[in-house]
Amino acid sequence: MSKKLIGIIYFQGGAGGALTRILQSHKEVYWTTDWLNHDDHDITDPIQFPNNPITLRRENPDIGLPDSYYLHSAHGMPHYSFRMITPYVRKFIKDDSSHILFYDALRDVDLICKGTCPQKNYIYCYASDNFLNKRYFNVFQAEHRDFQAKIRVKNHNLYIQHANYIVNIENLLSTDYYTFEEEYNKLITKYNLTTNISSVRAFILSWIERQSLDPTKHINY
Repeated sequence: MSKKLIGIIYFQGGAGGALTRILQSHKEVYWTTDWLNHDDHDITDPIQFPNNPITLRRENPDIGLPDSYYLHSAHGMPHYSFRMITPYVRKFIKDDSSHILFYDALRDVDLICKGTCPQKNYIYCYASDNFLNKRYFNVFQAEHRDFQAKIRVKNHNLYIQHANYIVNIENLLSTDYYTFEEEYNKLITKYNLTTNISSVRAFILSWIERQSLDPTKHINY
């Protein structure tokens, strides 16, 4: 079976990290523990949140994101660009057990805007303005919210044009099981993935719950 490299493009706060984790949890997909983003060494699955501490690892260097970001985000692998993923592509090519590498392509935006990116295979993780505005309020400082709103207006149509497939992330993360199931089944059918629906659903429900957590109240065990 031929190998495929597929980038996930999205706007910051748009749960692109959650979609990347979900896709990477399937048995046909390349995954490495290098992309773990927490300090609980007992958890090595891309769709399990850490136990102790329950927060994700702080950015290094710290760029001033609020504590809530590290609870509400599902950011797993680093924000890569097509050029930065090269070392893993080499390993992926040699890995007989996987035929797709999905990567967080947030940093491909500059190359996409210039029309110079050699990568042509993208999923657009689409989120409505209402969803993004709520997420911005929860995870970003005020000045970052204004900046991201401008980027969204500027690049939405460009992402639509460059996407080979569009995932409605609100449907995938829906509290309604059948809305989630329909979006999930379309996704795995598109990429010929073996269903992992129960584990994915558990991850999503955990993600939803984490959106209401208060970073001042959690306990380190």
